[in-house]
This record gives sequence, structure tokens and C-alpha cells, in this order.
Amino acid sequence: MLFRNRIGFEVTWYNSRTVDQIVQLSIPASSGAMTKLVNAGELQSNGLEMGIHAIPLTGKKFKWTSQLNLSMSSSKVSKLASGVKNIVFYEAEQNALRIVAEEGERVGNIYVYHG
Repeated sequence: MLFRNRIGFEVTWYNSRTVDQIVQLSIPASSGAMTKLVNAGELQSNGLEMGIHAIPLTGKKFKWTSQLNLSMSSSKVSKLASGVKNIVFYEAEQNALRIVAEEGERVGNIYVYHG
């Protein structure tokens, strides 16, 4: 904290690798089940978070405290398990809207079919 503990700064950076993500995949109903759990891939994530907190005004019966935070984060699918083309996190409107993870792409790509 600076200025008699009235202003402070924080910075956090991270870089992480997650292996053997356990996800639930849809499988053909003819197999006797609808889904199965698999170790489906590897994610690479990194991000930066910055914050400033301040006490701009203070009095005998009043204290104004403010905080501002900015963060940026990115996750990319480094590798998917053999035989896994993509992982669908969400489907709606009879598959017209899908949120998907694909190898080499960022997590959460959104695909919309507007036929």
C-alpha cells in the first residue's frame, strides 16, 4: 500500500497445463449407453489479473473504499485423446447452437447454424 495505506496494487500472472481432462462424451445409443467418461485431452491456460484498490475519502464517520479489477484469460486445447474429434459442452435448438472444444483451438468456440 502507498500514500499512508490508501492506494494499493496487485498483479497476478499464471500459466498452467491440465492433462487428462475428464469429460463426459456422447456415444451411439446402439452401444447400450448414452455417454461415457474419458480422459479426453490437454489444456494450456494463461492469464493476467491486475487490480488497484484505494481509499479516496475518509472522515470521522465516513470511509469511501474503491477497487478496480481487470483480468484476461485464455485456454487452448493442446491435444485431444485418440478418436476424439471435439468435445461438445453445450447444444441447443436441435444442434443449431453448439459450444465446442477442438484441438488447436480456444476452449468454448461457439458454432451457430443459420440455415
